[in-house]
Amino acid sequence: MIKNPGTTKARRRRGLTLLEVSAALGILVLVIGGLAQLVAQTGESVRARGAAERLREITKASQQYIDAYAPQLLQHPTVMADQPLVIPIGRTNAASLPPNGPTATLPSVQGAGMLYRDFIDNNPYGHSHALVVRKIDPVLPNQKARIEGMIVSQGGAAIPDRSIGTVATLAGAQGGFIMQVPVAGFTTNDIVGTRGGWRAQASNWTAGSVSPQPGHVMSVVGVNDSTLNSPYLARIDVGDPEQNTMRVALAMGGNAITNAPAVCAGGATAAGCVGTSGTVEIGPNIHVNGEVAAGGNVTAVGTGNFGNGVYAPIYYDRTNNTYYMQPAGLTNLNTLRTQSFSLDTRVSGTYNKSAVFGGNGTNNQYRLGDLLPRYVLQEGYAASSGAPNVYKPLCGNGGEAKIILHPRADSWAFQANLNITVTDDGVSTSPATTIVRRQYMASDLGTYWRVNLTGTDHAEAWEAMAMTYCYYP
Repeated sequence: MIKNPGTTKARRRRGLTLLEVSAALGILVLVIGGLAQLVAQTGESVRARGAAERLREITKASQQYIDAYAPQLLQHPTVMADQPLVIPIGRTNAASLPPNGPTATLPSVQGAGMLYRDFIDNNPYGHSHALVVRKIDPVLPNQKARIEGMIVSQGGAAIPDRSIGTVATLAGAQGGFIMQVPVAGFTTNDIVGTRGGWRAQASNWTAGSVSPQPGHVMSVVGVNDSTLNSPYLARIDVGDPEQNTMRVALAMGGNAITNAPAVCAGGATAAGCVGTSGTVEIGPNIHVNGEVAAGGNVTAVGTGNFGNGVYAPIYYDRTNNTYYMQPAGLTNLNTLRTQSFSLDTRVSGTYNKSAVFGGNGTNNQYRLGDLLPRYVLQEGYAASSGAPNVYKPLCGNGGEAKIILHPRADSWAFQANLNITVTDDGVSTSPATTIVRRQYMASDLGTYWRVNLTGTDHAEAWEAMAMTYCYYP
């Protein structure tokens, strides 16, 4: 059999071509796989960088928030009880509004203006963020309590362990993370800082539904003592009197101080006083525990109520100047309204006391009780045998009801003399006798007296005038 050399050569060439194609396909597969892996790595790197940038942005805003609201945070009951408090970061979608904070004085970070209005809290992994704050007690006696915070990402997809360290590193020294599969010596409760720069327990930064989870990143924020000792005056009580204390004179620049319930001052010039060369206008009440000294007139529109004495040389009625009192001169009173005067009140002036005390008039002081009558007239009644009752007056404290009777019509009777004497000269009789009853009596029957005459009733009715008095011993 004769072989065909051309045919054998062609077959050899076909086999070589198949090998070349297979090699080319293998190389192509390797290239495509490498490109796919490169694309995937590039996409993961972009996501990690985006998550880090978002965490860095929120960290800066949260730091500003703590610096601004540290006094209010220290006064919050949850923080004061050494418990973590959650501060929302911002809205999570474009359709919602910035969330509210825990109280009216503690808004969210976005609500406080630390993040721009159009900010949306969402990173490339679908995470949102929350700020968890807590109080750190001082270590040294001269230190003050301070606020530290932890930004916690939550929700979304877990960041792969191969990328989570990159996210924390790109976020800066404050960044941290929890791995899904921790390396030796760590657990899922350990928050590891960038390059091992810090370490915290996740359980210490758990508050309600907010808790650091594996596959998520965190960031620490805080406030140092220099912020608490800032040159700004705190507007509320933050538990540190130094922050509410001015160290220089306060210049109002011509503006008023309004709605101040009390303005207290101290010093050698005006201790506890309000001094002004103009007018001081005060609302409804003035409460003074000490003395009030006025170099000019004191004018009161309403009633003056004094718990103790009132001392002045002259008291005028400035409406019509019709009455005044002055110890050294004449006392004129048009209308004097008072609930009580002590009987020991001393009255000054010239008074002719001869009718009361005897002697000539003298310019002296007299006790008011010695000038007042003991018996004060109340009512007058016409008592009779048909209406003998007289009611007692209602006297003031210490007063005794008294009655004085004056006869008006006596009770009388006529008795004829029936004695007849017969003599030689004729018949004689004794004169008739008139019987008059004049001994009036008033029987005390409790709330009234009953007036009557002693003896036997007679034919004619009697009448008497009864005057009632209040006697003050």
